[in-house]
Amino acid sequence: MNKQSKQNNEKNKKKMDNQLNQKELPLLSVIVRAFNIEKELLDKCILSVVQQTYTNIEIMLVNNASTDDTGLYCDAWLQKDSRIKVLHSQKGLRTLEILKHATGDYVHTLDHDDWIAPEMYANMMSAMLSTNSDIARCEFCKVYPDGRIEQRNIIPHTDGYEIISRKETVLLLMENKKWQAYYWQNIYKRELFDHYVPPKIKHAFGDIAKTHYLFHLASKIVYLHDVYYFYYQRPGSIVNQKTKQGRKRRDYLRGNAIYARYLFVKQYPEYHSILPTLKKEATVFSIFSLWDMIDYPQTFPENAYAEQVERLKQFSLSLQNGMYFVLNLDLFILKKLPRCYKFFYKLSYRNIRRIMPLRNYVLKKLSF
Repeated sequence: MNKQSKQNNEKNKKKMDNQLNQKELPLLSVIVRAFNIEKELLDKCILSVVQQTYTNIEIMLVNNASTDDTGLYCDAWLQKDSRIKVLHSQKGLRTLEILKHATGDYVHTLDHDDWIAPEMYANMMSAMLSTNSDIARCEFCKVYPDGRIEQRNIIPHTDGYEIISRKETVLLLMENKKWQAYYWQNIYKRELFDHYVPPKIKHAFGDIAKTHYLFHLASKIVYLHDVYYFYYQRPGSIVNQKTKQGRKRRDYLRGNAIYARYLFVKQYPEYHSILPTLKKEATVFSIFSLWDMIDYPQTFPENAYAEQVERLKQFSLSLQNGMYFVLNLDLFILKKLPRCYKFFYKLSYRNIRRIMPLRNYVLKKLSF
């Protein structure tokens, strides 16, 4: 780090500290949705929140339709910290529904099996207040059950922060390379949710489907380079499925979320540079989902197959190489002979897909 960078970082830190000392701390609402989670993991998560050096928080601990003792674990925390509120839901509550019970001016959500560094809220809130930003974003690392830590820092560690434009952040999220669309990396100003419109696409990964919209609504975003969030790679979670059916279901949810992104970007010309990439991703994931729905129909919602077929009729792929030829053939049949698609798949070229490493090849090319 050069001398000028060090001086800038020291100046930023002093500004952040003064902001906390001179101004009344705004209330931060922390949302933790718990579903069928082990007590030890939930306790570690909540403990990391109550031990934050930024103390003006309310913790919305939600028992989200659990079928085990998770509700009891949540209730036990009521006796440990007065800042905790527990909500029990039989159907599962979304963020907008939970916010009806929250009173904070800022919002952060974290997953029930993750945890955060003690200084996370103090430093991120300081950066937000000193820059008058609508969103603060930090870095994260992955933690594995065997203790391994995988740090995903793309930008060198600087102990500082930077302001990034709304357009640049949305495109970074869409590209899915330097940035990923994790909801929990960010603290949001509460008022953003007043203008947020949930995507119409059902059965989608929430983070991929909605995070970009909140960034689109923001006037200013501050990005902190430090790692404050610890993302636990819990076996059996939705992103770490071990069964074949579980992985197929995960890819289906991801594909729907990418299609939601595609529909969003179509509305806003300022993001159209990423539109061809999203179109390709949405097409590929939809075709893969069709294959899976034919092989594992019980894994998917009742009308999922018909919805994917209708979606694919609007797309086309360029013949970039031999691997994409099969996908183009799929699109041709779906457009010209949609009722015959299952017959062709089962009759002959299901075997072509098994022989060719098509799926892994394409997903690797798309950075998934």
